[in-house]
Amino acid sequence: MSKKVVIVGAGPSGLLLAHYLLQRGENYQINIYERRSDPRIISFSKSRTFPISLNERGMSALRQIECLEAAIKAVSVEMTGTVFHQKNGKSRITSRQKPLVTLDRTNLVIVLLERLAQKYNKSRLDIYFDCQCQAVNFKNKTVNFKNIAVENNPDFTVNYDLLVGADGANSVVRAGFLEIENFVCEQKYYPTDYKSIFLDEQVNSSTELKSDNIHTWRLNDGTLMVALFQADGTMSGAINFPSEKNQIVGLSSTQEVLSFFRENFPEIGAMMTESAAKDFLDRPIAKILTVRCSQYHHGDSVLIIGDAAHAVSSSIGQGCNAALEWRISSGDRPPQFRYKCSSL
Repeated sequence: MSKKVVIVGAGPSGLLLAHYLLQRGENYQINIYERRSDPRIISFSKSRTFPISLNERGMSALRQIECLEAAIKAVSVEMTGTVFHQKNGKSRITSRQKPLVTLDRTNLVIVLLERLAQKYNKSRLDIYFDCQCQAVNFKNKTVNFKNIAVENNPDFTVNYDLLVGADGANSVVRAGFLEIENFVCEQKYYPTDYKSIFLDEQVNSSTELKSDNIHTWRLNDGTLMVALFQADGTMSGAINFPSEKNQIVGLSSTQEVLSFFRENFPEIGAMMTESAAKDFLDRPIAKILTVRCSQYHHGDSVLIIGDAAHAVSSSIGQGCNAALEWRISSGDRPPQFRYKCSSL
C-alpha cells in the first residue's frame, strides 16, 4: 500500500524530492500544495527573484533524475569565472575550473514541474497551486489550507502519512515544530537587504560584458552589485546594500536611479533603460531572513527541508544548492535526502 506524502511548497527542493520519491516505484502517492500560481501559466513577480548558480552540489542531485540535467542546461548559461569591476574602468578576472550553471529560479522550477508532468499522471502525483498553508496538526496528521484563487478563500483540510515542509524561510510547517519539546529555531534578518535588477535590452552596444562570467561591483559602503546574463541574452542580478544608511532608499525618481547606476556601476548604467530604472524604483526592498533549527524532523512522519530548515544569506542561489544537495547511499539502495526522515 502506497503512503500519502503531502509536500508543502513547490520550490526547487520540494519538487526535486517529489522526483526522487516517485522514481522509487509505487511506494508513494505525492500531493504538492503551492501558495503561488502555476509558473507555467502565470508569470511570477520579479520583486524578489534573482538568478541562481548551480555548482556541483546542486547539479549532482539534479542529474540523478533522468534527462533533468540536459533540460536545465538548455535554459541556462555556464559561467567560467567572475569579473570584478572597479570604478576606474579596470577589472580583475578569476576563472573557475568547473563552470557554474546559472539560470533564473523560476525557470528551474518550470523545468522540474514539466518533467514531473511528463512522467507521472494523477494516479501518482497531484499538484495544487494557489493553496496557502494555514496550520498543521501533527497529532491528527492533517494540514489546513486556504484556496486563495477562489472567491471567499475557502479553507480545506488534507490528511497525510508523511508531511514535508518545503515552504521557505517563513515555513508554516516549521511553526508546528514549536510545540515539540526541546525544539530550538533561530531566525534573524541579515544585515543587508537587496533589490533585484532586470535589463531587458542593451541600449549601448559599445558596452561589452563577457556573457560567460558573473559580473560584480562593490562600493565603499558595502553595497554589492552582482549581475549575469541569462539564456535569452538579457541580464539580471541583485544589488545588496546595508539595511541602514544605504544609498538605495533615498532614490526617489527614475532619473535618480539612472544617475546612481551610471555613476557607481557604469557598465550597468549604460545598459539601463528608463523603463528598467522605473521598475527598479518601484520594486520593494527585500529583506533576507536566515533560519537555523535544532532538528529537521518530527518522529517518522514530518520533515522540513530547504529554506524551511536552513535559510542562509543570499549569494546568487547558494542556498538553493544546499537545499538540493543529496547523499547517495552505497550499493543498490535508493538515494536518501541528506536530512532524512526514517520513513522516507
